[in-house]
Amino acid sequence: MRRLAKGNERLRQQIGQRRLAEGSKRRIGGRKTVPCCVAQLFMISMVALIVGFLPSRSACTEVWSWGRNDYGQLGDGTTTGRTYPVSVLGSSEATEIAGAGRHSLSIVWYRSMWAWGWNFYGQLGDGARVDRSAPVQAVGPSEIAGIAGGFGHTLLVRRDGTAWGCGDNIQGQLGDGTTQFRTAPVRVPDLTGVTAVAGGESHSLALMRDGTAWAWGWNGWGQLGDGGTSAFRTSPVQVLILTDIIAVTAGHRHSLALRQDGTVWGWGRNRDGELGDGTNTNRYIPVQAAGLTEVTAIAAGGQHTLALRQDGTVWAWGWNFYGQLGDGSTNSHSNPVQVGGLTDIVGIAAGENHSLALKQDGTVWAWGGNSDGQLGDGTTDSHNTPVQVTGLEGVRSIAAGRYHSLALAGDIIELHLAKPGAIAIVLAVAALVSLRCLWREKCEMQTRHQC
Repeated sequence: MRRLAKGNERLRQQIGQRRLAEGSKRRIGGRKTVPCCVAQLFMISMVALIVGFLPSRSACTEVWSWGRNDYGQLGDGTTTGRTYPVSVLGSSEATEIAGAGRHSLSIVWYRSMWAWGWNFYGQLGDGARVDRSAPVQAVGPSEIAGIAGGFGHTLLVRRDGTAWGCGDNIQGQLGDGTTQFRTAPVRVPDLTGVTAVAGGESHSLALMRDGTAWAWGWNGWGQLGDGGTSAFRTSPVQVLILTDIIAVTAGHRHSLALRQDGTVWGWGRNRDGELGDGTNTNRYIPVQAAGLTEVTAIAAGGQHTLALRQDGTVWAWGWNFYGQLGDGSTNSHSNPVQVGGLTDIVGIAAGENHSLALKQDGTVWAWGGNSDGQLGDGTTDSHNTPVQVTGLEGVRSIAAGRYHSLALAGDIIELHLAKPGAIAIVLAVAALVSLRCLWREKCEMQTRHQC
């Protein structure tokens, strides 16, 4: 009996050891184990962290320029004029461009402003007064949302809705309450809720979130739109009459606004019909451009104006000595006329005496004065109808300086991943998966009846 009991005991031990081994094999070879759950949690957490630190935008772009380059405004490291596009040095991450009198501007990665060209008044914003033939970063404000250039001054908008300026200020065009030029950006006091800015020869405009427009600087032609002709204003004043504005632009001595209903309004100098109201009378408060509706974009040149309509056509009015209205003549017009031969246009820009248009296929077209090669067709011959800019494709936006032109080509990718909410959701999912995994593992270690 003792031998039988000992034999049964050894048998029970062997069966127990075998079951334990089989159970271990099942647990080790099963889908859900504690180490596996930990690994899953780690991997998902790492994905969440990587996602969280990805940039919300990525730019793979290049800025091209052509035309006059006596102050380095083409940004190619020289002061040699170009009749065809050349690449701006170090412009591979630009997201926005703007032309000015004799200088050029860009925003890099939606954050910082870079500038090049003429810098006599400090309009490049780098704290100096030295001309630059390659881009330099402006000092001061970051998180830049918009830029604009006047003849000798620069304007910018931050994402917080504040407006800033640097450069020439003799007519108060920086809006800081003084007439002192600035080599680094200074804030326009008491102006908040700004969404866009525009610079004329010596005056400035700001578009507000509430659909109103404000102006400051030189007012000798009524270009501030406040109903008077005071010499200048060193602080912003509201443009009269207008509401529901969605865009503003400034010429040398005239100003324009695009309203939400697709109409265009102008004020200031009108000697060449640049306001488009059918007269040559200067206006101190806004007047509507005649017979023009369904407009989606506007651009002001020296003494002429462009408008892009919803159907992809371009219309122009004002001074036309160099053919900058693009209607096949050199006759000035105080009423809008259609630019010949252009369709599928998605962007416009205007310089001193030349005009630019961007087609939907990414090509750029130009017309008007071409003494410095600003039309980019490889010649210095003026054209009163559009010609294609040589060698450019994949262009996403255009800009014009006084006698030079700019184009931004390439891709800007919108990722929209760097959001705390998205990270929190991913981490919460990771936690739930891990808890479920741990619970199932616990059940496997117990009997089915107990579970």
